[in-house]
Amino acid sequence: MHRHYPATTTATHPIQLQYIKELNEGHLFGLFLQLRNHLREQQARINLNEKYPKLQSWKQFYCKPSEPGTLDDKLRNIYLFPNDEDWRKHQQEENHKLKQLHHWQQTRQQEYYDLVQPYLFEYLPQLNDLDPDYWTLYAVTIRDNYEEWLTCAEYLETAIEYHLPPDSITWEYNDFKKLLRQQRPLYSQQVQAKRHKTIYG
Repeated sequence: MHRHYPATTTATHPIQLQYIKELNEGHLFGLFLQLRNHLREQQARINLNEKYPKLQSWKQFYCKPSEPGTLDDKLRNIYLFPNDEDWRKHQQEENHKLKQLHHWQQTRQQEYYDLVQPYLFEYLPQLNDLDPDYWTLYAVTIRDNYEEWLTCAEYLETAIEYHLPPDSITWEYNDFKKLLRQQRPLYSQQVQAKRHKTIYG
């Protein structure tokens, strides 16, 4: 977590440290339980398409390499870019940034996978014998788990970077957002500049 979210290295309050501990251990344990359940489903030879109606569409979404977004011509603001040459230049610059962002995101995701997967295959060696459709479920499970972990980690990082009280991460979401809105004018520029440097150098 500290590698991906350097701000969390400043977390010293017991509530913050407990949050980090429960986040990392809880997500790994939850991932372990989900995959163990899939192994039991495979052993029982259940009808996957019946239990998971979206299985075929998941294959398209989860099992193909991710592609960076692009700035499409349909998004062109003719008032800001009436000249074709200026628009193409802007489009190329933005598409380059989107590629950089995509690379940054994919690198972090792969680092997460590289960290957790050795534990999964050590304690669940049966994963090596998954049927093809269960590899799809594996991809769905680990990706969704990563996205949940990501959201929770960013929640803590936001609280730290915007100087919210340590216990704010335990507040009701609306209370958290209310104080965050008050803090944004004070710290937003600094936070965004730091993030921009991290992603684009």
